[in-house]
Amino acid sequence: MPNPTPSDVHVDALLTSLSVGFLQAPGNFVADAAFPRMGVSRQSDKYATYDRGDFFRNDFQKRATATASAGIGYNVGTSNYLCEDWALHVDVADQLVANANDPFRPMEDAVSLLTQKERIAREVQWVNNFFTTGVWTTQPTVATAWSDAASDPIDDIQDNQATVEQLTGMMPNSLICNRVVYNALRNHPDIVARISGGATPGGPAIAQRDAISAILGVDRILVSSATQNSAAEGLTDSFARIAGNHALLAYVDPNPGIMRPTAGMTFVWSGYIGSAEGRRIKRFRIEEIESERVEMQANWDMKVIAADLGVFFASVAS
Repeated sequence: MPNPTPSDVHVDALLTSLSVGFLQAPGNFVADAAFPRMGVSRQSDKYATYDRGDFFRNDFQKRATATASAGIGYNVGTSNYLCEDWALHVDVADQLVANANDPFRPMEDAVSLLTQKERIAREVQWVNNFFTTGVWTTQPTVATAWSDAASDPIDDIQDNQATVEQLTGMMPNSLICNRVVYNALRNHPDIVARISGGATPGGPAIAQRDAISAILGVDRILVSSATQNSAAEGLTDSFARIAGNHALLAYVDPNPGIMRPTAGMTFVWSGYIGSAEGRRIKRFRIEEIESERVEMQANWDMKVIAADLGVFFASVAS
């Protein structure tokens, strides 16, 4: 006689403890970490600038008895910022919420989606503004890519640190690159050789980020690992890294202020947004479509503050 099959006695249902979604980790993005943020009370304004040459000139002079000292002056100027408004929303229908089974959480899903979209937008803007040619004063040509064992990334970086120090009196303290460039540095024989003295049979030499920073003479290395899909909805996905195979060496003051230069800065309109990060999530009712609107809003302006404080290495890995 026939017996029930497994499918006769079970109806497939959604697991409530597992869902598969792709959210990039916040650490994959460098836009918020590379340069300091400054909250401002107005959407646009100006900030003061000083002529660097006036402060670096040797004007001190001897003077004769009972004579006036030599006099000097200095030049000032202004630059401006404009925090443009960015926003995106998801409408979450009442029926969708009422009918959703675990593990679907339409409201939380909307927030996660918008948060990732905003991070991607910031990263793209950061790359367009800072991580490209024609932006920074010093842009050396690297004869041999750092992914080649015959290259010399240590000298390339330290020689250009010295160049910036000569121009500005500031020593670049930050190196920003993508994952491909970072892996080239991490596996470069010159770098591995400098830490191999501590290797043991059970603990081989591994170039950790702090060790690489110390060897290169920078305080920190930031790695942009973020990717984006450039294909429009409905077309075949096209994923690529947001940051190219480049590197940016820069002096970054984590606490910029009066008479304290930094290579770049992100101005955020905190006076309007009400957040030191320059972003906020809003939720409000759209009754005519029986939905809750979840909206991410952000205001920022990413600016080069001192082009002389940056060195851009284009296409240094393959």
